Amino acid sequence: MFSQDSESLVVQVLRIAKIFIIPLLSTVVLLSNAQLVFSSLAPDFTLNDIDGNIFSLHDFRGKIVILDFFATWCGPCMEEMPHLKAVQSQFSQGLAIISISVAPSTDTVDKLKTFRSNYNITWIISRDTADVSNVYNVTAIPRIYIIDKDGYVGYEHLGLTEESVLQYEVNTLIPEYPFLFIPLLIILATIAAIFSRKTLMRNLCDRS
Repeated sequence: MFSQDSESLVVQVLRIAKIFIIPLLSTVVLLSNAQLVFSSLAPDFTLNDIDGNIFSLHDFRGKIVILDFFATWCGPCMEEMPHLKAVQSQFSQGLAIISISVAPSTDTVDKLKTFRSNYNITWIISRDTADVSNVYNVTAIPRIYIIDKDGYVGYEHLGLTEESVLQYEVNTLIPEYPFLFIPLLIILATIAAIFSRKTLMRNLCDRS
């Protein structure tokens, strides 16, 4: 039905698809809980951190911000901390992480300080005393927003998000980032996701 040359071409096309296209599609499926936004300015807010310092989101303009909504009693939120820590260590200068507890009535300052110590957290931790989680439409946790240097939401995640995914997305928001390596990062993120991604429902905590 096909000539030898045409069969050889088909084999080559399938080989290319296996190497490049399939990992790309796999990434899309596995990261379907992530949304690329780029059009909405992240709502500003002002809170006190657990050390009593007042801060606002706009204070971090010029840096990429990972905004992490969590609670100390949420299992997936606890699992998220090492991933955030790994990303922070890679992008220490140009990245700010803000973790906001959506349960200020139960997550007291003392409890959050203990949580910070247990997970060796060095970034900002705050209690949501200004209804920030409602402004960001947080209905389940962990919920992560990645905000670019100009204050626009670049990515959203619902559920436990792997370090490799966060690293890839932060990289894409860095203007000087060499986009030539994005396909490689996609493939690496796919491999990591295949071996370590858990189901979304197991990685969510209902706020109620």
